[in-house]
Amino acid sequence: MKYHANDPPAFVSNNGKLRYQAYSLHNFRKLPQIQRLSETQRFEIEVVGHVFPFKTNSYVVEELIDWDNVPDDPMFVLTFPQRG
Repeated sequence: MKYHANDPPAFVSNNGKLRYQAYSLHNFRKLPQIQRLSETQRFEIEVVGHVFPFKTNSYVVEELIDWDNVPDDPMFVLTFPQRG
């Protein structure tokens, strides 16, 4: 994900310290990146997430997942529950 020079990543607070933000079944739809997925894909994550609980954080979502390569990105596949 690309950032403008004046915009720090969302997981860095104004004082430059890392800010931890956890995401799970209960709040994953709040991620702006999730809006790139179809409603069917979001629904599948939700359904499978009821069977296989998952948790991720802002660093994984913003730095490690290549959202231009979803759903084939390896970190996305490892992080978010997938239909089978």
